[in-house]
Amino acid sequence: MKICVINASPKVSKSFSDYILKEIKEFLNTEEIFELHFEKSKPQDSDIEIIKDMDILLIAFPLYVDTLPSHLISCLSQIEKENINKDIKVYAICNCGFFEGDQCDIALKNIECWCNKTGFIWQEGIGIGGGPLYTKLDENSKLTKDMKMSLRLIANDILNERGCENSFISPILPRFIYKFLVERLWRSTLKKNGLKKKELFGGI
Repeated sequence: MKICVINASPKVSKSFSDYILKEIKEFLNTEEIFELHFEKSKPQDSDIEIIKDMDILLIAFPLYVDTLPSHLISCLSQIEKENINKDIKVYAICNCGFFEGDQCDIALKNIECWCNKTGFIWQEGIGIGGGPLYTKLDENSKLTKDMKMSLRLIANDILNERGCENSFISPILPRFIYKFLVERLWRSTLKKNGLKKKELFGGI
């Protein structure tokens, strides 16, 4: 079984999508895995050829205004035009900065619609809320327990080539604490870049 994992984050490195796929690959270490990174609006010809030869695609991407990032939409549209006549099974993991993982629901449904248009087989997706938090936590933190379990479950479904209902994960801590932690993270990021909070709203 050939599996292609696609990191569709526009970030070149250190994205949460990359973090997710590294975790998933540990659970899929017995399979032949190919890795692609869609950070631009056009996949390379070699990317298309790899996809044509796959049995399974796993796409990880961040949520952008309740849907897919525009560059990913462009890449998927170009793959659709290739008219790949193969029953490729598709899984997806969407992450967002919102507390609620179900904010990713529409984006996952968009991937499902794309599968219907291409003739690929939609299997299932995961929506993960609280993305900024997980990237800052210790690998063995109890706060990652539910998130890692969801990744283990979808990896198991991939290995067995089966589908399931979409699932959604939110941080296992009160919303107000999450809000406090994320705001502190943003303030720290601003400081590192030599900015102040009021400068972000200077033009408003």
